[in-house]
Amino acid sequence: AFQQKWVYSENGPGMFLEHHLFTHYFMNPAANVYPAQNGTETSLISLARQVNASQDCQATPCDYWITAFSVPSGYTIFCPPGCIHEDWTYQDKVVTSLADWTDEKLINDNTVYLRNENMKKIELVF
Repeated sequence: AFQQKWVYSENGPGMFLEHHLFTHYFMNPAANVYPAQNGTETSLISLARQVNASQDCQATPCDYWITAFSVPSGYTIFCPPGCIHEDWTYQDKVVTSLADWTDEKLINDNTVYLRNENMKKIELVF
């Protein structure tokens, strides 16, 4: 699977959470394609929320609540700008709106790689 080959492999970066100022639309447009099919997970998206929203998490450990959602055939999950998410467990179609930002003050993207207290990669299991 993609995750084992690219994300969790010895040289892979591991799982991450990110937020940015553009939208994602995670969709499962195919008929009869289900989130878990033949023992294989597909069409999963994880959304997260910082436990203490007032805590400054720049270069410091923070706690997050992470919830995975499956996308049934014919449905879409809207992930608005600023929504904390990961999209490496998603195995279907994604529409991403991008913009050509020219004002540096508007760019507020952030990616955090998930590690445990021993700096080992954290694997998301559903």
